[in-house]
Amino acid sequence: MKTSVPLAVALFALGVWSQACGVNEVRQDCGPVCQGCGNFQCLAIRCGGGCWCRPGFLRDSAGTCIPRDQCPKDKVSEPSSH
Repeated sequence: MKTSVPLAVALFALGVWSQACGVNEVRQDCGPVCQGCGNFQCLAIRCGGGCWCRPGFLRDSAGTCIPRDQCPKDKVSEPSSH
């Protein structure tokens, strides 16, 4: 009985971690908080595991990771040159 609780917790954690990410997403321990087309310059990081857009992709208004060059031109914030 003592081993069944840790085993159940481990299996639950494994199930959560192994959930598939969407198209153009990758599972990482940490990633950028802002991933949307209008938030390109956001540098804040969040940790705790999850799915983030692959490099070169940003989230559209529906939450789908799309190539950065497919973001609406009025929504893309260019990276700072500083």
